[in-house]
Amino acid sequence: MTMDWETTDGDAANHDVEAGWAFLDHIEKATGKIPIIYGSPAFLRELGLPALFTRFPLWVAHYGVSQPLIPTPWKTWTFWQCNENANVAGIANPCDADFFNGTLEQLKLLK
Repeated sequence: MTMDWETTDGDAANHDVEAGWAFLDHIEKATGKIPIIYGSPAFLRELGLPALFTRFPLWVAHYGVSQPLIPTPWKTWTFWQCNENANVAGIANPCDADFFNGTLEQLKLLK
């Protein structure tokens, strides 16, 4: 489960943070799984998320860099979307390119 957090739709950041927490908490209770938060470093940083959000893994979208910026309050990323249209073996693909920051065994535990 992943919450794609890209806009506040005009809400104040503090209201969006409260609504985001309520949504994530509801999903976790309903599924028994810890959801992942997806977003850009700039947007997530602007929200001013409190440290309690670090209980949710971070899937950071940051393109054209050798390493993604990590938005506060996280210290690291779990997934990194490094571009929107991957180029594999010289062939453009209409898919994203992502990295996992861990081992295959750790990835399997996220199911």
